[in-house]
Amino acid sequence: MKTVAHLSRDQSNWLRSMTFEKVDGLTVNNRWVNWVDGDPRERADFLRIAGYDVLLPVEARRHPYIRAVRAMSTSEKDVLVLFLKDTSFAGDMGLDSTDVWVAYLALCTRVPGDDAYVATIFHETLVDPDALPGR
Repeated sequence: MKTVAHLSRDQSNWLRSMTFEKVDGLTVNNRWVNWVDGDPRERADFLRIAGYDVLLPVEARRHPYIRAVRAMSTSEKDVLVLFLKDTSFAGDMGLDSTDVWVAYLALCTRVPGDDAYVATIFHETLVDPDALPGR
C-alpha cells in the first residue's frame, strides 16, 4: 500500500503546498491539510480505491467503509473523478449502514511523477435513502 512516507522529497514538497476546496452544502471552504508533516495518528494515508491510490481529506479510520460508486479519469490520467459512499457515519449515529451514509465527490489531481492522486475539490453530503426517488 502506498503511503505519504514513500513519496520523494519533490513530491512531498508539492504535497505540502496543496490545498483543497471542501464543499459543505452551498458553502465552499479553502482548506489546507498537512498531508506530510502532521501527527501520523491524525494524518490519513493513501486509500486504494477502484484501482487508484488516492489521498482524501478523510480520517483513516473511515477508509474501510468507503466504496467507489464510480471512478473516471481523463485520457491523460492527470485528473481523477470519484463518486464514493461512506457507511461509517451510520455507526457513529447508532444506525444501520442501510439507513444513512455519506456521499463524496472528489476531483483529484495526479501527484507529479507518480501514479497516485490527491483530492483538490471534495464535496460531502449526508444521504438518507428514504428520501431518494423511488423509495
